[in-house]
Amino acid sequence: MKRRYLVSAALAVISLVILLGIAFRSKGIDDFVDYMVIDKIVITNGANDEVITIKDEQSLAKVKEYMDNLKFRRKIGFSSGEYLYRMDLYYGMNIEIRFTFREDSVQIDNGSYTMSNLNDRSIEEFLDELKNK
Repeated sequence: MKRRYLVSAALAVISLVILLGIAFRSKGIDDFVDYMVIDKIVITNGANDEVITIKDEQSLAKVKEYMDNLKFRRKIGFSSGEYLYRMDLYYGMNIEIRFTFREDSVQIDNGSYTMSNLNDRSIEEFLDELKNK
């Protein structure tokens, strides 16, 4: 009887570890949205409320390329306070997904994530470059 209980407890722990591993794995933008349908991006600077609207295919492709190199890992709890940038991705008139970049995390719709940037420049540098072209 005791052995059966130990085996059941061990299986429960292993199942929990596997589920947590799946839930907290790193994700890319393709795990959140079908980027191919995105036809407009609106980026708002949290410091000065400056808005950049991107509609042309070349700039949309540059944002996609940059976003492909961001990796997100689910975070327990939410970050509050001011945001650095908010990025709304549209299909037609509808917001498909919203990324809210903060100092230490990013909120993607209603979930909070830590972010790894595999690009050679920060999001601020990338957006300045995009805005000045």
